[in-house]
Amino acid sequence: MTRIVVLSLIILSLVPGSASAQEAISLDTLQVDLWPEFDKPEMLVIYRIQLSEDVQLPTTLSFRIPVDAGEPNAVADGELGDTDYERRVEGSWAIITFTTSSLFAQLEYYDPGLTKEGNTRRFTYTWPGDYQVNNLRMSVQQPYDAQSLSIFPLMGSSQSGDDGLMYHSANFGSLSEGQEFELTLEYQKASDALSISLLAAQGQPDAQVSETPEWLPWLIGVVGIGLIGYGVYSYTQGAQRKSGYRRSPRVRTRSAGRKGSVYCHNCGTQSQAEDKFCRDCGVKLRS
Repeated sequence: MTRIVVLSLIILSLVPGSASAQEAISLDTLQVDLWPEFDKPEMLVIYRIQLSEDVQLPTTLSFRIPVDAGEPNAVADGELGDTDYERRVEGSWAIITFTTSSLFAQLEYYDPGLTKEGNTRRFTYTWPGDYQVNNLRMSVQQPYDAQSLSIFPLMGSSQSGDDGLMYHSANFGSLSEGQEFELTLEYQKASDALSISLLAAQGQPDAQVSETPEWLPWLIGVVGIGLIGYGVYSYTQGAQRKSGYRRSPRVRTRSAGRKGSVYCHNCGTQSQAEDKFCRDCGVKLRS
């Protein structure tokens, strides 16, 4: 019996268990982007995940998201793009599990926990501590027409993005596995319009059209007509030159005053009386 137990322990030590492999996973960087009321009247949460370099690939990742979020908006492997996932509900959390063959992955979901009371919007994001995080970065996109945005913990960096929206960001350092992190934001917004629709309404297609000079289409038309005219002229002149090399057919008959002379009825060339074919054009002479 003892020998069987020892043999079993040796076999187990040679085959790494999934639980121990999962415990070894750590995130080198976790970038969490919060986009309130961007393209839906909810909070778009985006995880940009970079695994530590010592993680063996491929590996399986599991992240908890609020159960009310439903299915994720996107789950992507850094090399393969969109990838399959499994969703399992445990209490107030839905566990999203997927396999990645890259050190980079992405997870997106819409959180309906964004509350509205009059013009006031509030939201609290919670990182449940699924993994050890060496570097937690947070970014909040300020809605297009939002005012008096407050964030806690404070974010020291704010800048305008290429899309014209303001982004507030901060680096919150490392978190151990199981350590939760919360971020709360509040702002004022008078309308229910989404940022993406307001950005589209501020587009300037007319400015792009005005960059083309008004005289340019006329110039192109004049040049086009000139080229067509030149082409017709060149074709006509070429046809005339070509026709000039042709000998005009002339019908000539044997001259009564010059015996022995014969003229070709096709080209008019003089031939000898004994010739049966024209010396110039080769037509058979008339007798």
